[in-house]
Amino acid sequence: MVYHLLGRASSAPDYVITEEDTLEFFTAMQGDSRRPAALLGELRTHHLLLVGNTFPDWIARFFMRIAKSGRLSNQREEREIIADRSAAHDAKLVLFLRNFSYRTQIFEQGSAADFVRELAARYAERHPSEARRAVAPPNSAEAGPGTAKPVPSQPAAAGPEMKPGSIFLSYASQDAAEVRKIRDGLEAAGIDVWFDERRLESGDDFDLQIRKNIRACSLFLPIISANTQARHEGYFRLEWNLAVERTLLIAESIPFILPVTIAPIPEASALVPDKFLKYQWTRLPGGEPTPEFIERMVRLIRDHRKREKGLL
Repeated sequence: MVYHLLGRASSAPDYVITEEDTLEFFTAMQGDSRRPAALLGELRTHHLLLVGNTFPDWIARFFMRIAKSGRLSNQREEREIIADRSAAHDAKLVLFLRNFSYRTQIFEQGSAADFVRELAARYAERHPSEARRAVAPPNSAEAGPGTAKPVPSQPAAAGPEMKPGSIFLSYASQDAAEVRKIRDGLEAAGIDVWFDERRLESGDDFDLQIRKNIRACSLFLPIISANTQARHEGYFRLEWNLAVERTLLIAESIPFILPVTIAPIPEASALVPDKFLKYQWTRLPGGEPTPEFIERMVRLIRDHRKREKGLL
């Protein structure tokens, strides 16, 4: 059984986009009509692992309290583990959990991906025979009589999959650290972001996926910097031109391209497509997202969702 706890955009009439939406969902979950009794029953009596959810402080506390159906400070056997890049740096959440939720642990050694890698390594160390079987090639000597034939491997994906309606961040690879701050700020607000860090692995399949993602994204944010000024050629320039092409199919009144500059680049001398100069630029020195920027992105995403549902 798969629970779409906070709604599903493709089928449910209501779903979470902002923190306010999350608050409303959690509030509704306490009523009999929206309470997922089977799910909460399982969560109450089992260990709980939160991986890469980027819940802010108050949502993390609220979710865990609902999941456990009792005070977090009560004595209990099951434990919770939180593994995401924001929790370990959230001083208020860490302090609360250490003082009131003694059975909750926070993975502080890295990101959610680091946690999964560490978990896989420890599992392989504890269960070496199963680990070898998992990576054994077809017709391996370990495959005894009656063993199911392995499914033929599929070609590796050209890049990470993008959720439809995500914000597309297009940037020069040298600006990854600064753009990562923008990505983190947007994700902390509950916004899906496509931030590709495998930018050197180009090719026909990769190009096709880039085109597909630009057609499916809700907003396109070209990140303009000293590095983009210095590079007259680059993969990001293909992305910029593809985004301009898509605007030919979009009404002028609907925002799509939202240029962001992370360096003091004058618009008049910026090496960008002419179309970029028609839009209002956002200046985020060093890639530090401002509350005003995040608020605007949330509002634009909400409008995008309403247009999808025919409400605008």
